[in-house]
Amino acid sequence: MPEFLIQSQRLAEQGYAVFQCSPKGKTPFGATAPHGCNSAATDIATIQKWWTQYPDCNIGIKCSNLLVFDLDCKDGIDGANDLRNIINAVGKLPDSPIARTGSGGWHLFFAKPNIDIIGQKKIKWQGQKTGIDIQTGNQYIVAPPSIHPCGNPYQWITPPCPVSQLPQLPAEWIEQVLPKRQSAIILPVVPTVNDSNIIARCRSYVAAMPAAIQGQSGQSDLLRAANVIFHGFGLSEAEGWQLMLEYNCRCCPPWDLSDPSDEKDFYRKIRQAIEKPLDSQPRGYLREQSPVQIPADISAICNIQTTNTVHPETLRGLERL
Repeated sequence: MPEFLIQSQRLAEQGYAVFQCSPKGKTPFGATAPHGCNSAATDIATIQKWWTQYPDCNIGIKCSNLLVFDLDCKDGIDGANDLRNIINAVGKLPDSPIARTGSGGWHLFFAKPNIDIIGQKKIKWQGQKTGIDIQTGNQYIVAPPSIHPCGNPYQWITPPCPVSQLPQLPAEWIEQVLPKRQSAIILPVVPTVNDSNIIARCRSYVAAMPAAIQGQSGQSDLLRAANVIFHGFGLSEAEGWQLMLEYNCRCCPPWDLSDPSDEKDFYRKIRQAIEKPLDSQPRGYLREQSPVQIPADISAICNIQTTNTVHPETLRGLERL
């Protein structure tokens, strides 16, 4: 039996939601993970099917039910030393599963706290950025025995335990170190979307929009999609998140939501669509529009040109380590 299949099954049996990443890569494998890390599963039959068909795919773990300290240790960055400095100031961490990444970094696994912690790249400590990323929620990490793009394998140093047995972080760490999500803004009053037809229409509308392409107004295209979902159809973040993920899967390249920087940028577009929509229509106005009235030129509803708007942030690479 292929090694990746064996290991992915073991992780799933312990409660880790796994999915396939590209062979020797860190991005979700489109054939089996069309919704990115949200395609993750714990169902053994599903996992057997995936790795039987594509045995060389790396293993991704969605961090929806756990929290990972991701320590970067290269190019002058020393996340391990940064962690030691925080330990000296805040107190020791409990023993936990530990993996060595293919790039020379470290993954430390803990139970997800019962407060709204956000993933963040290079968290700050005493006013200075560190080499420590927090991976949790709608983010993911690559797990052993996956192969890093540089060719080195990921390895368990301390083997994984069941998710239900992951150690809890000390209260001092939760209070002093972990980044918390800011309070959400109060949105204009729009009736809750109970009609699945509205969400289906929104999905069809977004499916007709052009995918965001790196170097070709990709940032603007992502914002336009968010504007349709959260302003035009007035969906809540919970209702619209899945549609944003589906749109992201069509983008070239997709926003890498395992990277806190990309996740922050992705989420920023959602907040911008909610707080500062691109058009002056009332929130939810597309709910009343007949499906046959969807304009061929989607950008017409956004009061934004599609040419000469290349944003420098679109010039980003796929590799993060």
